Amino acid sequence: MSDPTTRAVLDKTTENPAINLVRGKLQAIYSEEPLAIEEEQEIAHSGVHSKHQMYMQELMASGKSLADVQTAWHEYYQHLNDTEKHEVWQEFYTQHTHMEQKSPTPTHATTPKTTHLTPMSEEVRSKTMADLHKKLIHKISAGGKLKTNHHLKSLAFSLGLASLVTGILFFITNNEKFLVPFVQPSKTVSAAPLITDGSGVGPETKVVVPKINLEANIIIEQFDPSNEAVTWDILEKGVVLYPYTGLPGDKDRNPVFFGHSSNNIFNNGAAKFVFVRLHELQVGDTYAINYGGKQYVYKVFARHVVAPTQVEFLYQKPSDLGKVAMSTLITCDPPGTAYKRLILQGEQISPDPGANIAPSTPTEAPTKAKAVPSNSPSLLKRLFGL
Repeated sequence: MSDPTTRAVLDKTTENPAINLVRGKLQAIYSEEPLAIEEEQEIAHSGVHSKHQMYMQELMASGKSLADVQTAWHEYYQHLNDTEKHEVWQEFYTQHTHMEQKSPTPTHATTPKTTHLTPMSEEVRSKTMADLHKKLIHKISAGGKLKTNHHLKSLAFSLGLASLVTGILFFITNNEKFLVPFVQPSKTVSAAPLITDGSGVGPETKVVVPKINLEANIIIEQFDPSNEAVTWDILEKGVVLYPYTGLPGDKDRNPVFFGHSSNNIFNNGAAKFVFVRLHELQVGDTYAINYGGKQYVYKVFARHVVAPTQVEFLYQKPSDLGKVAMSTLITCDPPGTAYKRLILQGEQISPDPGANIAPSTPTEAPTKAKAVPSNSPSLLKRLFGL
């Protein structure tokens, strides 16, 4: 455009699809021009009022043939910018309206040319955009001829996409339930029953369960078990000794050990699945706790699946159950959930529990727990508390 203000406005709207669409239509409209004969008639009726009419008057006075005049007028019109082309049409429209008011009979150029000028009004421009919208909808709907199978395909695609997204979210938040059957602890442990004299082990503190080929480190440190976040962080490191429950070899104490039965693969920690197969142990099976260079072997004498609030198993002593020495293994049940707790109580069978000594430090908990610790929370619970 030759008008700087108009050009600046259009430059700012080049990224607007609606504006670009209107501009495209205007270009199509102004790609044609009024016939030279029509311009001649216009000058004859109204006289010369603009440089365009002045140019046409010069052509008319040049003595050229009508064909040459039309050719020259066409070349002149094509070199005009959009604003100037609009001026030509506006002059024609004004003269045409004036002529229609004098004579109701349409002239040769009346009907086809007024259709070019109509989009210039806001009302008609709005109608044009509405028509384009209808054409687009018409095309998308195949002219209203979509068949039942088209709708079924669209519905199937929508349902399939929704199912895929739902499945991904469900796996992210509940994958531990599906991974449990495929998780296998270490295969390096001998499956033979443990009957030892308590010697021949290293200084590491470990739990060894031959039946499920498990050998895992035990974390022994004081922490506040009522703080779930702290408990979860410690459980990510391995099997954890519950505070104030005693140590292997303590007289009339019941050391309690916790471990994850499974955990979300998107959570941290190397011990997510340490006790995933602990539910395979039954009464009569054996396990061992390596502590202080000795191996303490226990035989399962009781197996319980209880609610998390049944905390009495944390505080039972061997003498309460008619035993000399014992320990307890706890994890969540079923594997991959935190609904229940699996309690395995084992009686010390090696070395001789009569040699156990009284604990050197107090083992009474300052406060009683309200619930037995659980697996770390799923991603859904971490994000939304569900």
